[in-house]
Parts: sequence; C-alpha cells; structure tokens
Amino acid sequence: MVEIFKLKPELFPVRLRELSHPPKELWFRGVLPDPSYKIVTIVGSRNHSSYASQVVKQLVSGLSGYEICIVSGLALGVDTLAHEHALEHGLVTCAFPGSGLAPSVLYPASIRPLASRILDSGGSLISEFPVDTAGANWTFPVRNRLMAAIADIVVVIEATTDSGTLITAGLANEFGTTVGAVPGNIFSEFSRGSNELLRQGAVPICNSGDILRELGMETSVPLTAHASLLETATEPELRIYHLLKQPLSRSDIARQLDSDISEINILLSMMELR
Repeated sequence: MVEIFKLKPELFPVRLRELSHPPKELWFRGVLPDPSYKIVTIVGSRNHSSYASQVVKQLVSGLSGYEICIVSGLALGVDTLAHEHALEHGLVTCAFPGSGLAPSVLYPASIRPLASRILDSGGSLISEFPVDTAGANWTFPVRNRLMAAIADIVVVIEATTDSGTLITAGLANEFGTTVGAVPGNIFSEFSRGSNELLRQGAVPICNSGDILRELGMETSVPLTAHASLLETATEPELRIYHLLKQPLSRSDIARQLDSDISEINILLSMMELR
C-alpha cells in the first residue's frame, strides 16, 4: 500500500495556505501535483446523463499533453469519469475524497481500485480529515472548499438545482477562481443548475480550447505534440506543419504548396490521426 503522509503546514499547496481558514492538517498519498501545473477541477452530479459522459471524455482528452492536473472528488458519477479519462489520456490527476485516506474508509468500495490506479499513475489523494475518518454529510462540503481553492478553474459539467456541485462553484466564486459551466439541454433537469451558473456569469465551456483559453494556454503546444509529429513526419507533412503558424483553409494550404486539394486532404487526415 502507498504510504499516507501528514504534510507540514509550510508545505501545503500555496492556495490552501492562503485560505482565510486553511486546513489545520493535510494528509496525502502518492505524489503531490507539480506546483507549475495548472489545476482544472472538474465537478458534476453523481447521477448524470449520457451527454455528461461524452462531454467529460471530450474535454479531458483535449487537455492531454499539457501541464495540467485534473482534480475531482473520487465520487461516483462525473468525478469518476474525470479521473478515469485523465488516466486514459496520460494526465496527472489528484483526488480529494470526502473521507480520510485509509483504503477501508474510501466510499463506496467500488472506487478503491480507481484510487489505486491514480496512485500507480503518479497522482495523489489528499484530505484534511484524519486517516480513518469515514465520509459523512458534513465532510463533502468541507472537501469541496479545498477542490475549489486549489483550482485555476472549476468546470461544472452537469448539475441539478440542488446538486452539491453548486457548493463547489459558489466557493470558487468566493475565492475568485474562474468558474466554467457546460451548456446543457434546457429541457433536462440534469442541466438546470449548470445553465443557471451560465446565466449568473460563468464562462461557457464548449470544448477543451475554452479551458485552455481561460488558463492562458491556448497558444501553447502540448508537451508531446511536436515530438510525436516531427519524428515521423514526411517532407510534405513538414511543409504543412511549418505553414500552420497561422490559421489557413485547406484550399489556402494547397495553393501555397502548389498541390492538389485531394492530396492536402489526405495529408491533413493522416496528421490529425497521429
């Protein structure tokens, strides 16, 4: 089992130290997020629609390769999806369970294998509760404040009007943290809370680019993107790559390279797949 450590207050993540009521204790397992990484906290309802599942997959996969840590609460539903897709796409992920960190108190038991996978991947579990503290109604709002405080942006995927997810969004607003919300079906009860956040001024999140823009990373390139492309690129692909320092249509690319549009379409498709 990965050991559980108690952090000294001076080693708490900076944003948690700066809270008006910082945690008195902080326990962790695994590897704490690199301080240089941007923190994206993803939250949503335990009961969610298939739309939410698709959204989480698209958003998280689009952040792959960037210096980003995905934070969520290790609960069933959207939290689990956020952690699982982060692991699938090679992103660091950090979980804040609403309990202590002893495996025996992680609830429900079905999420314990996911907790192990997070640790095995180089991620972490963090809690301000003593190690053997079981989750209770009061512990989850308390942990929500840490997930909101540590974030560079809180992204609400889907929420009903009475969802605990809205507590995290409200806390983020209090801390001055950017809150984003995914627009949802106006006829769906699952989206009423998140749509209300948008009405109140939350940033609309329609793709991963919207998150990167809020983080100031929209012009940066994923850590692995250049290397994986350039190492295997053909000469025609390299010519296209060097042209795309600015947005160009396919016909513009074909014209500048004096190539047939069908050839350009094939090259672009192959590059996109890689």
